[in-house]
Amino acid sequence: AIAARTAATTPSAKSISVPVVTLDEIVKAGFPPPDFIKIDVEGMEVSVLRGAWEILRTQHPALYVELHGATTPDKERNVGEVVELLHRSGYSALHHVESGAPITREDQPSVREGHLYCR
Repeated sequence: AIAARTAATTPSAKSISVPVVTLDEIVKAGFPPPDFIKIDVEGMEVSVLRGAWEILRTQHPALYVELHGATTPDKERNVGEVVELLHRSGYSALHHVESGAPITREDQPSVREGHLYCR
C-alpha cells in the first residue's frame, strides 16, 4: 500500500527488484543469531518478523520495531499482526516507545504508529 501511494504521488519514483534473504537463513548458514534487531521497513514489518521466526522463537533477541501503514486501517492491521506474531513467538514485554505503555493483544488497537520495544 505504501509503494502504491508513493508511485501515485511521485511520478519520478521507480521500482526495482532487490534479492533478499531471511534472518533465519543467515543464521542457518552459520552466522551467530543477533541479540538485538532494529526493524524500519515502511510497512513490511510482518514479513521481516516471519523471516526471523526461528530466531524470535528460540533466541528472543531484543527488538526495536518502527510501525507503519499507508492508511489508518493499514496501520491498525499491521500493528495487530505484529503484536500477535510477537506474542506467539514468546514475547510478553512489548512497550510503545512514545507513550511508554505496555502493549497487549487486547489494547494494541490504540497503537497505530510509533515504535515498539520488545524484550
